Amino acid sequence: MIRVPARFSGPIGYANGGWIGGLLAAESDLDPAMVTLRKPVPLETDLHFDGANLTLADTVLAEVTTADFTYPIPEPITRAEAEAAQAQSPVQASENYGTCLVCGVERTDGFQLRPGPVAGRPHTVACIWQPGRTQPPLPVDAAIAAVWAALDCPGAWTQELLIQPMLLGRMMVSILDIPDPTPGATDDYIVIGHAEGAQGRKVFTTTALYDTEQNLIAHAEATWITVDAHPRSRDS
Repeated sequence: MIRVPARFSGPIGYANGGWIGGLLAAESDLDPAMVTLRKPVPLETDLHFDGANLTLADTVLAEVTTADFTYPIPEPITRAEAEAAQAQSPVQASENYGTCLVCGVERTDGFQLRPGPVAGRPHTVACIWQPGRTQPPLPVDAAIAAVWAALDCPGAWTQELLIQPMLLGRMMVSILDIPDPTPGATDDYIVIGHAEGAQGRKVFTTTALYDTEQNLIAHAEATWITVDAHPRSRDS
């Protein structure tokens, strides 16, 4: 059984897509892994996972399989470039994504990621991630889920989310090293997102996680689905 605590929510009151993807990848022992989200994954609910499918009753919520990457990995940038990018982040202006574990400005217990445009790199955003400084601390046994989540939202913020909302449909991740999420760990990481294009309602992005010495830690590709209106704004 898998159960996602309320803390690990995305922006619409369900499990954060990257977080649940990482949980399934870890449980299936796949890396690289690809997770396809079929339905929103409810919080605080006992769900069944058979190593391939996450289900609630007879409904398939998500599927996990091996990954086959298509796009180049985003190139590293310096810490100074990442800090300058996040200083220009549009995240603070968001009314619909405030409750997200990763980028939500309403969350004091989240990742506090603030992706912003990288100077001189079109369609690219970046920010700093400090996993060891998250309060309350992230579960040490969920380090893989934390990496997936950190690679999730920066991809979305390569787009005009304040104008055109999107929801995660599929994500592929390869992890080369695991960041230290233990309380007090002072290692900082740079997350980079890049827009790879669109086809109909589908938007394609890549993300990469580097340490401050520009060593690659993990990378991802994601497919996003544009929606007419963000679910949170429809409910308000």
